Amino acid sequence: MSTQPSNLTVKQYEDALNRLMPLATEIHALLTSSFPDDTTASVRSRFEQELTASVVLSGSPNSAVPGLLTKCEPLLESVQSSLWHVTRHIHLLTPKVEDGNNFGADVQNMVLKFVQERESLVSGYMGDYATYFWQRGNCMEKIGGAKWRGDSGKTVVTEEVSVSLSGDDKEVKDEEKAGGSACSSEDAPSSEDAKPAAPAAKGKKRKADEGAAPPTQSSSTTNKKTSSTSTKKTETTKSSTATPVDVLPDYLSYLVSLDVKWYLYLKDSLRQAADSCLMVKDMVEKNREKIEHPKGGADGGQNSMSMF
Repeated sequence: MSTQPSNLTVKQYEDALNRLMPLATEIHALLTSSFPDDTTASVRSRFEQELTASVVLSGSPNSAVPGLLTKCEPLLESVQSSLWHVTRHIHLLTPKVEDGNNFGADVQNMVLKFVQERESLVSGYMGDYATYFWQRGNCMEKIGGAKWRGDSGKTVVTEEVSVSLSGDDKEVKDEEKAGGSACSSEDAPSSEDAKPAAPAAKGKKRKADEGAAPPTQSSSTTNKKTSSTSTKKTETTKSSTATPVDVLPDYLSYLVSLDVKWYLYLKDSLRQAADSCLMVKDMVEKNREKIEHPKGGADGGQNSMSMF
């Protein structure tokens, strides 16, 4: 007993077949509107005019290729999905392998192989799309390096300096001088004091001296020298800029060639996708009977050899 596709699978298969022609029409319209250049020379000339050294050093993308990638990718995804549904349905219609090498399924196998090849082709284009940015990014990095990645900035240097600050020497000297003159005037003996003092007076003076508070240093003398620490901050700006002279001509030529290559690659991928839609639709419609009933008859060909 052979396994027949479910109603859902059959519907998805029919919907996929019906989508192929509209997809081919949409792809053809995109080719006409977005790929006006017919020759490699015209594409190269346009990209060479746009790609100057200053544009490269600024890191600007190509004006055409990234936008075309965003338009091509969803279309190829729809084509690949439709071809996958067709492939799955034909697989499910493949009859059981019997002695004699599955006689009668040659046409079905041929169609299945063709659809699989076209699906793999479209999937391969889609898988390659992401490598464009990797290749171009590496080339841009090689050309400009870190020259547009912020190789400029401020370097802050902080220094701590210990400074010994002197007081006002003049003020200190004046205070010392004033104090010295006062002491000399007080200690200078008068005519009356020149006489020898009585012993009792000497005893009273000694006691008074012992009871008095010890002499303290002057605040001006204490703060004569002070030590302080100051912080000094220095900002140094370093910048590194490139000029168009820094870009080698060969690098510019390589970058132009890379963009031209991918422009034509996208164009070819759309053509192949549109051709896949048209050819698969045509082949399936022409061989629908052999695909759905490879051994003849709706019963799977159980009576195909009844004449013998």
